[in-house]
Amino acid sequence: MPKTLPTPAAPAQDVTRGVLAIKPFRKLWNSMVFSSLGDWLGLLATTAMAQQLSGGDYATANFAIAGVFIARLLPAVFLGPLAGVIADKLDRRKLMVNCDILRTALYISIPIFHNYFWLYTAMILVECITLFWSPAKDASVPNLVPREKLENANQVSLLAAYGTAPIAALIFTFLSLFTSAINAAFSLNVTAVDLALYANA
Repeated sequence: MPKTLPTPAAPAQDVTRGVLAIKPFRKLWNSMVFSSLGDWLGLLATTAMAQQLSGGDYATANFAIAGVFIARLLPAVFLGPLAGVIADKLDRRKLMVNCDILRTALYISIPIFHNYFWLYTAMILVECITLFWSPAKDASVPNLVPREKLENANQVSLLAAYGTAPIAALIFTFLSLFTSAINAAFSLNVTAVDLALYANA
């Protein structure tokens, strides 16, 4: 008798679509996407501003850009564990909203002051605020999805965190080309850094 062909296995469920069908989690995920996109765009803009403020000096630019990364990493060393404990005792939704408002104000202020002191100060404050926002976000996920979908939710959360990096790079590139064009056409002095920081806010 002729052998029957094996029945092909059913395609795996679309993990992303499945977990994002849960409306409360989808709302949180959307906020995670925009927050992450803003973080990446802010990183590009602040490092570009540090280089811009150096006045073209290569050594100064290197130290200035390193200063941005130090300012972003330093708060986690001292505040990280404490921020998580405090965030657990507060209303998560209100905490996340207030953190977003504060970060918006800080990003808007950076191009206004336009100096090294406030650039680094604002970056430290932004990271301190983020240390409260992130635990609130992480603790919210298990309350929004069933236990069996928690791993899938964590996977799409990672997608939101890191998948927006190339999008932010494209946006910053577009802003650089756009500002160059309008500056040439209208004799203006608009920078991609300023536009990126305002757009990020």
